[in-house]
Amino acid sequence: MRRGALPAFLSASLFALLAARGQAAKPEWDKIKKGVEAARDLRDELHLGAENEKALGREVAAYLIARHGLVQDEELTRYVSLVGRTLARKAKPIEVPYAFGVLDTDAVNAYATPGGHVLVTKGLLAKLNNEAQLAGVLAHELVHVYDKHAVKGFVKAKALGALGGKIAEKSEFKSVVKDLIEGIADKGFPRADEFKADKEAILLMRSAGYNAYGLSAALERLYGKKQEKLTASFHSRHPTLKSRLDRLTKQLQGVPPKEGEILGSRFRGHAR
Repeated sequence: MRRGALPAFLSASLFALLAARGQAAKPEWDKIKKGVEAARDLRDELHLGAENEKALGREVAAYLIARHGLVQDEELTRYVSLVGRTLARKAKPIEVPYAFGVLDTDAVNAYATPGGHVLVTKGLLAKLNNEAQLAGVLAHELVHVYDKHAVKGFVKAKALGALGGKIAEKSEFKSVVKDLIEGIADKGFPRADEFKADKEAILLMRSAGYNAYGLSAALERLYGKKQEKLTASFHSRHPTLKSRLDRLTKQLQGVPPKEGEILGSRFRGHAR
């Protein structure tokens, strides 16, 4: 027998074994192929698209405005929009211009919707004392927008519904959308998204010329004392203050505390 050759009986046995496995593997391969095709179909179905993203953003913004109303103060709205647009020029571009507004409620919160709507509350502005702190809040929300955190939540909700066979009917799909809108408004984003928004907000603030420590200072003021009713919603929608500050402190190591603009007088002149 030449070196490396298989004995005849072993070669035949191996051939028979491989042939048998091939027969058994064919149904498995067909199953895998069908699974891949189904996944591709689901991916196409779940692609939101720019127009649907904007429509979803309008729905969320309308829900929040209907709940709270908008502050009827053109000067204040213009000021918040100016700070927001200053940051937006340094942010990742989106399909439509960012839009900023102030909700007429003493609750302390800020919201980011698909399609570029960023809304802060009158109660949140009352907690801050300089423009760098406002820039920190707005930068955080802008990251939620351009990283499409709400859209990812929508697709995830839709995927779970699709896999469970719960959104075959249009009415049931609308229910998923309604749940998502209320989730954005009341529950906020997952912890990982919140931490990422904090991290990228620091970079965005520095690139726009603001003092990056403004975000940490804003968080300390916004969280306040746990028993405060006005911050109850803010607490429920975000990770703990300590966990956020610990991460920000590490990120800010080496950043000069006096780097960038704080603009306390300008903020108080517009927001008080």
